[in-house]
Amino acid sequence: MFVYLGIPFILGIITRFSLIGLKGRDWYEGKFVPKIAPVTLAALLFTIVVMFSLKGNLIIQLPLDVVRVAVPLALYFVIMFTITFFLSSRLGAAYEPTATVTLTAANKSLLGGSRIATLSVLLTGWSTQRSE
Repeated sequence: MFVYLGIPFILGIITRFSLIGLKGRDWYEGKFVPKIAPVTLAALLFTIVVMFSLKGNLIIQLPLDVVRVAVPLALYFVIMFTITFFLSSRLGAAYEPTATVTLTAANKSLLGGSRIATLSVLLTGWSTQRSE
């Protein structure tokens, strides 16, 4: 997992701080980020495909484990989306900013949702289908 997430994260930090130090924040955010953004999206998609393809046999063998993780994540996303949308609209924001803020909040909170899903699996125990 470190190869797919840790190394790119560390390289991203090094790239960011070294380029901002060398060229400045305006150049980094105005020139570099727009050029590399499509590459980062493709790299993220590649990482997801590789990670799931390497564990595809477990996903097929243990579908209930996937559901046990997916259900809390989906619930968390829906709850965060609903609360944020309700609060934004109650504060009088127009639809466009409300939708943007709502999706941003729900997606940024997905990491928290993944923690909740992991915790729920740990607290309830892993699937009894698992063969060691």
